[in-house]
Amino acid sequence: MQAAWDRADLGALGLLTTGPLLAELRVQLDDRGQESNRTEVLSLDARLLGLEEMQEAFVASVEFSGLIRESGQQAPAPFRELWLLANVKASGRGWKLARVQSLS
Repeated sequence: MQAAWDRADLGALGLLTTGPLLAELRVQLDDRGQESNRTEVLSLDARLLGLEEMQEAFVASVEFSGLIRESGQQAPAPFRELWLLANVKASGRGWKLARVQSLS
């Protein structure tokens, strides 16, 4: 996911995300412009917060935290994010990232 974001690879992002999230990412990439992005994930922890069965989909809430470096000159920085992943029952397409929210 992070590598696709860094490359601004909308095709790869579309395979990993829901349609509404892809639309949001497209706007963010347009705002970023031609500026290059390189993220180095130095440490990563994941914690499943919950799994909920809704009428049309399963939704998993996962908290990710760790250390990242956005460029070679910057010091590593901590991050904390909540990711919501959805598996729409009727689609047969598997789990897709539906929402990312910064917690830090």
